[in-house]
Amino acid sequence: MGERRSRVALRLILGVMDVWLVLSSRLSSNFRSQVTRSAVIELSSDDGVSRRFVLDGQTRRATALGGRGGEPDCALRFRSAKLALSVLASKEAPALMLGGLGEGTIRFEGNPALFGWFQGLLRAALASRVAPTALPDPYLAPDRSAPHARLITIEPAATALDPAWTGAVNAREQLTIWRVANGERAPRG
Repeated sequence: MGERRSRVALRLILGVMDVWLVLSSRLSSNFRSQVTRSAVIELSSDDGVSRRFVLDGQTRRATALGGRGGEPDCALRFRSAKLALSVLASKEAPALMLGGLGEGTIRFEGNPALFGWFQGLLRAALASRVAPTALPDPYLAPDRSAPHARLITIEPAATALDPAWTGAVNAREQLTIWRVANGERAPRG
């Protein structure tokens, strides 16, 4: 892939990330609940592709701006758009990113925890577009015909402690939550 095509493709990927984040910040309450701080995150390449993601903790909204400007709170900079594409599109992205950081082909500026938080927001934005599915039946009820079923002990639910089991009764009487429920005053502090 040529350098020009790599830059165009990276702009496209960053633009798609932009749209996902902005839409999620408007439509997904789950996403908005995770936007807890204000920050500017920048993803860029040294050959001119750059996108700044602006997260506002007060309004819990995301916006994005093209190009560099100002000092971001966190920035991930790639030597080239081609390298950025190969890392961002790979299933081995974390390993490639660590290798690039070690070689100096990828630079990281700012707080690494902030970038980890941003990656979580990206996952939340993508997850908000996936419809939840119902759990399959084996998770809802035990399968007593399975070969391992004989190894699982299922005891009937108890509604009261056996009074003959004095250790359990004495231990229960020491619990603060039990004593308060029976009318004692809650301890201070």
